[in-house]
Amino acid sequence: MIHPRRSSPRGFTLTELLVVLIMLGFVALAGGRLFNAAIRLGHSSAQVQNTAATFDAALATLRADVWSAASLDADGSRIVIHPGGGGGKNIVWSSAGGLLVRDLDDGAPRQWPIGTDVTFRSDGPALVIHVGGTRSVESGDIRLVSQLQLLTRMQKP
Repeated sequence: MIHPRRSSPRGFTLTELLVVLIMLGFVALAGGRLFNAAIRLGHSSAQVQNTAATFDAALATLRADVWSAASLDADGSRIVIHPGGGGGKNIVWSSAGGLLVRDLDDGAPRQWPIGTDVTFRSDGPALVIHVGGTRSVESGDIRLVSQLQLLTRMQKP
């Protein structure tokens, strides 16, 4: 028995296969670029979060130093904090090259990489810190007040 020949082909032509392969190549290329962008975004956001946490830790330490300061001597990129209570060692804070450095008279300096430089200015019993803006840190001023100096001013007649 002879089977009659069908009029429609049963397979794909070489041209159809090439078109499908080219389309799959474009999809794979777009997927690869999207994956790469997602990885870079995750890495970038982790860096920003780490920088913000580092800046917050440095600011907490600086706030504690200023809180009990008998006097503050600021000159731009450096501040000397004279603690109250007598006999305390001076604390020197400086900023250069994106680092915030705390140095005691007798100890090793402690450093925080914050990614931007800051400047210090004394304003009565307060320390004003100007932070330069970057991708991870907003530009602006932070005001820290010495509670010891405020108390001394309140006790004067």
